[in-house]
Amino acid sequence: DLHDKLRSCYGRRVDRRLSRAALETLSIVAYSQPITRREIDNIRGVSSDTIIRLLRDREYIKVIGRKDVPGHPCLYGTSRKFLFEFNLASISALPKLSDIDRLRFEAEPTQEKEEA
Repeated sequence: DLHDKLRSCYGRRVDRRLSRAALETLSIVAYSQPITRREIDNIRGVSSDTIIRLLRDREYIKVIGRKDVPGHPCLYGTSRKFLFEFNLASISALPKLSDIDRLRFEAEPTQEKEEA
């Protein structure tokens, strides 16, 4: 009779750890928000579609608006769950970045900007 209840409490646990790439993407969003997926891709140098989907599914990031450019891409920011899970009172509680580290979180100019 208690099988279903006990199984939900003691069943196989899902691994909720984040990969290195997911942590990298999450830190980019946290330090650079609001930010688009394309800006994240420019900083990382690789496509981040799957990782952004994972972070959204786990509710660490959320869409906080749309950028006022052609196509109106989604702007991402961190969620309350992110603050709670990482034991932060607010985004301002994130560790400060050195000048060198801060440059890593700035998106490189895209070809579109250079051509304009």
